[in-house]
Amino acid sequence: MLRNQQQKDEALSRQPLTEEEYEQWQERAAIMQYDGGLSKTEAESLALHTLLEIRNRYQKAG
Repeated sequence: MLRNQQQKDEALSRQPLTEEEYEQWQERAAIMQYDGGLSKTEAESLALHTLLEIRNRYQKAG
């Protein structure tokens, strides 16, 4: 199951972020870094993963 989700995330990550998604990614990463104490790399990675999950949910619903 996890492998299938990783493959889906990889496919979705190949699609460029929209301007709105990019802004959301930056904001989420900054919050995770400063409020959550994560490194910049960890925060950016987790923020991207979160956005990809949201994108995936919308594509399934639409």
